Amino acid sequence: MRETEALARACREQSLYALCQGNGVRAWLRSLAGPWPIPDAALWVLPGYDPNDGGRSWTWEQGQRRGWHPRDDIQGTAAAVAEFLQAGRTEVQRDG
Repeated sequence: MRETEALARACREQSLYALCQGNGVRAWLRSLAGPWPIPDAALWVLPGYDPNDGGRSWTWEQGQRRGWHPRDDIQGTAAAVAEFLQAGRTEVQRDG
């Protein structure tokens, strides 16, 4: 199974909507929108490299916030993405 397919599946197990797109995964909170169309706030999770040590990682960013997680830890990446999206939702609710 491709890494992106495994990550999309793991994100769905975290109660996120997730869709493989290109070489990455689009993920968003189920409470944010339905499965279609993909909301503008959906997170792009792309393969990249850890800025600290250059290791293979999944990377994402949203505004000024960004995150990364080792690419070989699919379940941990999905959990980190879910936590990141939840934290962003909390910030928006506080600001809005």
